[in-house]
Amino acid sequence: MPIPDLIEQKLAAFAAIQDEFIACFAFVEAMHGQQRFDALAVSDAVRYLHACYICECKDRLLSVPKTIRRYRGAEALSLLGTWQAGDTAGVVAFLTDRLDSPPFAQIAQQIAEAERQENAQAWVRRLEHGRAILLNRSMNLLRLLDAIFALPTAELVRQVRDESAKLNHRPHQIAAALSEFDEPLYAFVPHQALVQRNITVMNAAGLSTLRQPADLPGDRTWRVSPSTVPHGPFAEIPIPGYTELTAPLHNNLCRHRFTVHPDTPADIANSTTYLVENLPPS
Repeated sequence: MPIPDLIEQKLAAFAAIQDEFIACFAFVEAMHGQQRFDALAVSDAVRYLHACYICECKDRLLSVPKTIRRYRGAEALSLLGTWQAGDTAGVVAFLTDRLDSPPFAQIAQQIAEAERQENAQAWVRRLEHGRAILLNRSMNLLRLLDAIFALPTAELVRQVRDESAKLNHRPHQIAAALSEFDEPLYAFVPHQALVQRNITVMNAAGLSTLRQPADLPGDRTWRVSPSTVPHGPFAEIPIPGYTELTAPLHNNLCRHRFTVHPDTPADIANSTTYLVENLPPS
């Protein structure tokens, strides 16, 4: 089937930013806990807002379903514009919402419960790995806030403007970029070619995350370990509850609960008796 012109335009627009997206996606993952930075500067906060915007551009161009607000790129880009005008509070609120509030208490309780179980060492290691990821995220937030709060307002705004100019995010450029989100190029138009490109790109971009020591196959717990039982085709796998919920009662003369079982001689006799006793009068 020929690919529509709009889909071709979406693929071409994404190809122009694909390399930048891969770099921005890696930086967002690092900021979210895959890496603990020794030091962060105001330029890193500007880069993080830019990375969120680029990641949302990818989702819009490839028509990724918006089940959740993953990147909030439009909001990040808008905040970058108001930050250049001197409004720092909105940026601080955005960074705090994205990088703070980790459930350390719940994870500590889960680790304590897992340590009391037998043969749960792998599960304990994975929980500890997740706790370290959340701790890295919180530390990255504190280092960003420390860099922002350490500067006087005038110097802070000057650095934000300089870094934004390097990323082509001057105020008039931000307004133009936000208006582009209303154009058909960024509209949600599902297509197989877009899905295939998104899968290919994300498989490559996610390799660094999946190579973490606790995520290697040898360290997987029984909850995520691959099955060793060979399965048949998906269409031949019975779904629990399917037979009971869709029993053909219109053709179930004896009103049996399950009608897919092989009929025994007793079943056939009961069915015949039911038909004879319920024949309409002639």
